[in-house]
This record gives sequence, structure tokens and C-alpha cells, in this order.
Amino acid sequence: MDDEIKCIERKKAIFSFLFFFLVIAVFWTLKPLRTSGVVKSIDLDYYPLVKQGVLLFIPFIIMVYSFLACFFTRARLVYFFCAVFVSLNVVFWWAFETTDVTWVKLTFFYYVDAYTTIMVTIFWTYVNDIHDAKSAKRVYGFIGAGGLLGGILGSLISGWASGALGNQIILVSALLILPISVLVRLIEKGLKEQFGEDEGKLAVCRNEEHQKKKMSVFTEGIAAVLKSKYLFNILLIVGIYEVISAIIDYQFNVSASAAFDSVLALSSFQGKVFFSAQVMALGIQLVIVPIIYKRYGVISGLLFLPMMLGIGALTFIISPILPVIGFMIASEASLAYSVNQASKEILYIPLDAVSKYKGKAFIDMFGIRMFKTLGAGFLLFYTLKLKSLGVSSEYLMVFVLVLAAIWLRSVFCVSKGFKVLSRGQNEN
Repeated sequence: MDDEIKCIERKKAIFSFLFFFLVIAVFWTLKPLRTSGVVKSIDLDYYPLVKQGVLLFIPFIIMVYSFLACFFTRARLVYFFCAVFVSLNVVFWWAFETTDVTWVKLTFFYYVDAYTTIMVTIFWTYVNDIHDAKSAKRVYGFIGAGGLLGGILGSLISGWASGALGNQIILVSALLILPISVLVRLIEKGLKEQFGEDEGKLAVCRNEEHQKKKMSVFTEGIAAVLKSKYLFNILLIVGIYEVISAIIDYQFNVSASAAFDSVLALSSFQGKVFFSAQVMALGIQLVIVPIIYKRYGVISGLLFLPMMLGIGALTFIISPILPVIGFMIASEASLAYSVNQASKEILYIPLDAVSKYKGKAFIDMFGIRMFKTLGAGFLLFYTLKLKSLGVSSEYLMVFVLVLAAIWLRSVFCVSKGFKVLSRGQNEN
């Protein structure tokens, strides 16, 4: 019996790995086309406004998703959204083939963000529902690697096949969505064998309770962050990254758009850059992270991203060429989702329960969105005001340098706090 349960657990882990692999592969297949289409269709001065629109649009998408989750079982929710996204991919392919109007490309831009928001939320909600805490510790690292490999596949397709496929790449991504429903069906079949019943029968919705919980997270979370220098510096680390990421993304698109004439050429270039970043992220996660943690401690991993971005910003100020900003965007994409992500999550381990859960929830739910808005707002101020005064976009990197210095200072502050908290935890 135990061997049978272990076999089912292995199958769940493998199918979950493939589920995440496909979700992320679709996103990275579509992302370069989504960005390049907008960049080549509008004045880049308005690109920050488009990005700001994403922040306004995503809460609505989450609300719609939450509403639908009230009426579907977990498996049927997956089937429903897979069918929706496959159908919409076909619609967008047809639209791209028959027209070249800007509003279609803008709609596609927001559609891709809606896809990744919904599908990643569905994935983690589903996976958290079918695994207990004990099995999660064993398999979540393996499942997470599926996302890295999916990013590599998606970037490989967009980087090297977009020129040959053209708009057909949207249909390719639709084909990658189809197997997700099959995987979920296999997982549900295994759960029936394990428990003798369908574990996903109910989708419970408590909107009122959810809203109260959300407000509690906000009020108690912000209180925890403001009272704790340690949590406040974590908020700065997380938030400054979001602002710098927005600036680098804008500068990368400005530089790349000037270098490539067509949407597909720009999309192919971006796909190759992101492919390089995904391969780097996988290598760093598997090889570099264990070495860094063993020799220098877990907090040392937080130093690499601000240092690399600071060096890249200084280099770009001296030599504002595409390879330099390409290096910066690749460094950001690779380090952010490997060593920096792992080190950041470890910061919460020595905290008490209130700080760990409510403080972290505030930072993840509200803090990140607040700094994303600040980043987009700063870029809007630059494009609408500073640029008209003759300030070149290269000078945005001066601001990145300043932010990177503040980021590094916050890292040193949390490093000291982590040692104190860990020492106290060990004594207790």
C-alpha cells in the first residue's frame, strides 16, 4: 500500500512539474511578440502608460477569476481556462493575420498578462490543494524547476523560430496549453485511486470573509512592517527591485526598438536574450546557489543582483549600447528568479509568526504593487516632462545607480538583523 501511495505521489509531482513547465513555456513564447508588437506600434513615450494600465487591469482579472472559482471545481476551473485561452489564442492569431491596427496589439499585450496572472494563480492554488506540507517540502523544488525549463523552451521558440513561424507562434503556444487539461485529468485520476473519491468536488467562495481577511492583511501587515526595521528593509529590497526593473525594461525596449525595424526581428532578438537569461537562471540555481550558500551564507545571495545592475548601469552611462542593456536585462531576469529569490525567502525564516505571515503578506500583496506603480509613475514623469527638457534616457541609469546603492545598504541592514534573529531563535 505504501509503495502504491509513493507511486501516486511521484506521479503527482511529475504531472505538476509538467503543468508548470507548460504554463511558463506559453508565457515566454508569447512575451517577446507581445512586447515588440506594442513597442513598434506606439510612441515609446507612452510605453510606461501601457505598463501602468497592466497594474489597473490585473486586479479586475483577479476579481473575475475569484468569481468563477466560486462555481467550478478545481479541475473544471483548469479545463475552463485552458479552453478559453486556446480559443483566444486562435482569435488573436486570426486578428494578427488579417489586420495591423494598434488596438489589437495593445489588447494582446494585456491578454498575455491576463494569461500569466490567471494560469500561475490556478497552478499554485491547484498544487497547494493536492499536496500536504510534508510532501511539499520534498517536491516543490522539483516542481519549481519546471518553470525554469518552461522558460527556456518558450524563449527558445520565440528567439529562434519566430522568424520562420511569424504569427503562427501564437498557434504553437495554443498547442502547448492543450496538454495541461490532460495532465490535470491524470492527477485527478490518481487522487481517486488514492482516496477513493474526487478530492476536487467543491469550490468554496466566501467573498465577505476574503475581503475582511484582505483588509486584515493590509492593516496588520503595514503595522508590522512600519514597526520593524528588518521588515522595512525587506520591503525596500523588494520594492527597489521593482522600480529598477521597470526602468531597465523601458531602456531595453528603447534601445532594441531603435536597432530592429520589424516586429518579428525585435521579437526574435528579445526571445534570444530571454533564452540566455533562462539558461543562466537554471545554471545559477543548480550550481552557483549551493556554492554561495555553503561558502558565504544565505544572505550573501542578495548582494549579486544590485551589484550586477549597478555595474551595468555605470557601464551603460559610459557606453550606451544595446549589448550593455541586453546584459542588464539578462542579469536581472536570471538572478531575480534564482539566487535573489531564494535568498529573499530565507529572510522570513527567523521571524515570529505575525511578522512572518502578515508582514510578508503585506509586502507581497501590496508593497510590490505599490513600487510597481511608483516605477511606472517615474517613467511617465520622465517621458512627459524630463524628456521634453532634453534629458536623454541614458541618464535614467544615474537613478538606477542611486537606487542600487540604497538597495545594497538595505541588504547589509537585513544581514545584520538576520544574524541577530537567527541567534535568538537558536538560543530559544
